[in-house]
Parts: sequence; structure tokens; C-alpha cells
Amino acid sequence: MTVRILLALFIAFVGITHLCAQRNLVSNALQKNQPAQWLNPQLLRASFPDRSQRSAWEQADPAAAAFLLANGEKYLNHTWPTLSATLFLDFAETGVRGRYQDAFFARREALSSLVMAECIEGRGRFVRDIANGIWAICEDSYWGLPAHLYLQKKGFGLPDMQEPTVDFSVAETASLLAWTSYLLKPALDSVSPLLCARINQEVERRVLAPNRERDDFWWMGFGERIPNNWNPWVVCNWVVASALLDTNETRRNNDITRMARVLDNFLNNYPEDGGCDEGPGYWDRAGGALFDCLEFLYIASNGGIDLFQQPLIRRIGNYLHSVWIADDYFVNFADASAKIRYNPMLVYRYGQRTGNATLRAFGARMARRQGLDKGRLRGTLYRQMEALWHVQDILKEDTVCYPVQQFNLPDLQVAGYRKGDFYFAAKGGHNNESHNHNDAGSFILYYRNKPLLIDVGVETYSARTFSEERYQIWTMQSAYHNLPNINGVQQKEGKEFHASSFNVNESDGKGVSVTIDITGAYPASAQLSSWIRKYWLAESGKKFIITDRFQLTRHKDSTWLSFMCAVKPIIGSGYISFNMDGKVVRMQFPALQATAVSEEITLADEKLSSVWGNRLYRIRLLLKGAKTNEQIRVSLEGE
Repeated sequence: MTVRILLALFIAFVGITHLCAQRNLVSNALQKNQPAQWLNPQLLRASFPDRSQRSAWEQADPAAAAFLLANGEKYLNHTWPTLSATLFLDFAETGVRGRYQDAFFARREALSSLVMAECIEGRGRFVRDIANGIWAICEDSYWGLPAHLYLQKKGFGLPDMQEPTVDFSVAETASLLAWTSYLLKPALDSVSPLLCARINQEVERRVLAPNRERDDFWWMGFGERIPNNWNPWVVCNWVVASALLDTNETRRNNDITRMARVLDNFLNNYPEDGGCDEGPGYWDRAGGALFDCLEFLYIASNGGIDLFQQPLIRRIGNYLHSVWIADDYFVNFADASAKIRYNPMLVYRYGQRTGNATLRAFGARMARRQGLDKGRLRGTLYRQMEALWHVQDILKEDTVCYPVQQFNLPDLQVAGYRKGDFYFAAKGGHNNESHNHNDAGSFILYYRNKPLLIDVGVETYSARTFSEERYQIWTMQSAYHNLPNINGVQQKEGKEFHASSFNVNESDGKGVSVTIDITGAYPASAQLSSWIRKYWLAESGKKFIITDRFQLTRHKDSTWLSFMCAVKPIIGSGYISFNMDGKVVRMQFPALQATAVSEEITLADEKLSSVWGNRLYRIRLLLKGAKTNEQIRVSLEGE
């Protein structure tokens, strides 16, 4: 069945408000430097040696060099996956993204691996396979993903080659080919001088020209939509393509001026507290890609463009550590997953540049767990090259790093607190945040660093995920978050549906509380006058209380409180118990006011089951009677 999708995708995921602050950090930094100092090819050459600089490559970390060489050898005599027309149409016809994307990204992984292996060895053994990869990718009709064809006027189906449009995959492809040409040009010319010439032509046509000529790509931020992680993700690749391939200095300087304006549109809208509304799972391509942009400018300007000591840039880095709970668990709301494996070298380098010892240690603690001591480098070609020269640095770094006891991001309206055995985090905000779920006022609760009451996250992306049907997906609905369902009505999507206050009290001596007015998150059909929710964690860390105080204009249907559980609930009279690795957590509720029911939710989606296993549970506390003015308190205590 053909999937019907609005061409105005992502409105709910990028917002439609005006700029928060005209910081213009990048543009102002450029204005303080002479254009000739902006992007110096000789400085790039010193930091990123090409294949001919054998002494530099011979000094690469031995374990990493061996790993990269072996990885490239897997692709000798490689058969490049075919990206057929019918495979491209698969998304439009079925809504499934993975079949095309798997082959698409496999090509780029193969080319990146071959390039790194050839640079390590330097003997030409991989060059003809690299030539085949370049040619195959240059022959592709479109470098973007089928799910992103809404950027083209003709919409979904096969791509219109007469309208090149730029998504993050187009930009990443341009960057990969630009690095390939830069690193291996003499070797590629020995096969045919037309290889690098073809790279130049295709990158110019598909990326550089459209980005110079058009202002209407939403990720640029020149319209009403607020850009999200796409913005720095595109820019960090765009800047590479321009710097490495364009030999016209005037045009290159104009490009960097334009890129600075685009990146400023991202930073001008970023909350002052540095919080990422897309969640920690997207930080790699939001704050992390921002780091790539700023690092490239820093290197290519010989330190003349240095934004790493700007308070906002430092806070954007701090965010990732702030929302770390324990092990691989992070505070997740919206589409973010509760478990992420962050790039340790990226985090470590961010800490280096910003002078943040905690962030350096946070990166280093993950280094051995992800095999960096065995040379297992992750990420794009650029990130692998940057990491290659710093492996020993991160392995020598102090790895002692503790989760924070508390954080409060007042602009983002997310806060988290740890006391004793409990950890909780709550959010306010609105229902048009990037990668939004209808979850204003929700919370998560961990016991002894294990998830108890959770935010489920998101299933594997499909056509429905970013369509008019998004909020028909159960994981997006407030009924499947830790929130009330009022008079049979859920929260509604849109920025007008929001929490009207988010108040944190850390100083009463008895504990910490977060109070949120979620009245405005529900439509008029909920018949709601007021709903104030308060979360309170005792100073002892042994008790957590949720208090709901509400007033309805009238009772017309059932009202209940939802709790999403990672652990099977056992329901008793006025209580629910959870077995947490042999320890019992008891949830108490007033039996005179509510009745508890639970349901098991089977998880068939791989993205969800990889985090939670094969099942989750939802508790519904069904409020009794037809009261329109009431207060109900639910408490949780551990052994």
C-alpha cells in the first residue's frame, strides 16, 4: 500500500518559533579574522596527512593501524551493492526504510574502510577497489535517503535528478568523496585522472551549488522552522567538501561565510542551558557534529577561530555527562533511546578542547569498553582519522568519572536528581519539540541504577514515524508515558500544548521536588481546569512521591494515571510491588481513590527489544467515582 505522507514533514520535530537569541557566535568569530586565514590547506595537510606522507602514517597507533588494515582487506575485490530503482521505491511503496538504507550505507562503509586501509599500507593494493567505489557512488542518481525526498518538489518515489537537494546523507557522501580525493589523488590519477574530476563535478552539482543557491532547505534555519541536528550534521560535511575541493579562494570564503550563518541559525536557537531537546541519543549529531564543525575551523585557521571557551559551547558538551544515569543508561525523552553507546573519542576531544576534565574522563571510561585499546575506531572517515592520532592519549586519561547527583536545565525544562537508591528525571516543555512525543510533564524513575518507570523511546523509523500518522504510533502517545489520561483524552501534539510552569525546589532540607503545571498540554475536550503534578524525592533516597492535584470542569469519562514499567508489576490491595534484582520496590496508592490494572506489551520491534527485552508493562490507576476536584498521591519505597 502506498504510504501517504505530508510534504511538510518534520514541522513537529523542528519547531516553528522565532530565534531565541541572536548570538551569531560563528559569524562574529569569522569577522575577527582575515578571510585568507579561515581555511588554510597547508594547516589541514599538517593535521590530516595524505597517503604520500608515509612518515606520518607510520606513526599511527599500531593497534588501530592493524585494525583498519584488516577492516579494509574485507573489501578487496568487493562487489558493490546495487541500488536499483525498485529498491529505492521500496520506501514509498511499503514505508520500510531499512532495505535501501542498509545497501546505501554498506557502500559508504566499504569505501571508507578501503581508503583508510590504503592510507595505512600505502602500496596501492586497495586503489582499484576504491576507484570502483567512487564510480559506483558517483553513478547513483541521488545521494540522499528515500525518506528525505520530501525535500524535492515532486516528492516521494524516484528522485528527480533535475533538482539536487541536500540532506545529511548527501552531505556525508560529499565529505567522504572529498577526503578520498584529498588523501589519494596521485594514486587515483594513476587509474584515471577522471576519477577525481568526477568527484569534483558531482560534489559541486549535488551539494556546493544547491547550498549556495537555495535558502529553503529547512535545516538551514532561514525560515520559521527551528533547525535540529541536521544543521551541524550537514555543515560539518559541507565545510569539508568546500575546503578540500574548491580551488577558488573567493568562492570558498563565500561558502564559509554562508556556512557560518547557517550554523548560527542552529546555535541562536539552542537553549542557553546547553540542553539537547532531541535527547542524548541525538547528541552525537547535534553537539557532536557541532564539535566537528568548530574543530575543523579551529585547525584550518591555526586556532584563529576558537569558540571552545564560549560558555554555551561548554554547556552543550556538559549536557551529555549531565544526563548520564549509569552504565549505558541515559535520561531519554522523545525519540531518544534509554541506552546509548556514545563515541568515546568524540567526547574526549570535546573535553580536551573545552578544558573539561570530567568530559575527558567520561570519554576515556568508554574507550576500553568499546575496544579502542585494540584499535577499534568508530565513526565516519573524518572521525576515524582524527581519532587515529589520539588513541594513546585517551588510553592514558584518568577514567574515574561519576554520574552527577543532580542537574537542572531550566530552558529545556528537564531536571534529574539522585538520592540514595532512587534516581528520577522529569520534563516540562511543549509538544512540538524536535523528535517530539506527547510527553509534557512525564518522568522516569530508576532504582539502584536500574530502570523501573520508564520512557519507552521509539520504534525503528518507518514512513509513519515522520508523517501525519506519527501520533497514531503508541510510543508517541501520552497514554504510553508516565502521565494522566483525563476524561478519556490524551495530550495533543503542537507547541500550543505545553507545560505552563516547571518549578524546582532543591532547598527545603527534606528532599527535592519538581512541580509542573500540565493543564495546557491537554485539549479543551479533556474538560480540564487545572492539573498540577509534583515529584518529590526524599533526602534519604528511600521514598519517591507523585502527587496529582486536579480540577475538571465536569466528569464525562474515565481518568487514569499511566505508568510504563520495565519490570513486571504484582498488584495487591492498595499497592503494587516490583522485584528489582532481588530487592522489592513497593508502589502504594489509595485504594479508596483508585483501582490498579496492568497489561503486558509484547515488543516485536528490534530497536525497542534491544533496550527492554521482549516485553514491557503498563499500569493504569483508574480513578474511582465522578469527582471533579481531587488530589491523589502515589509513593514508591525500596527495601
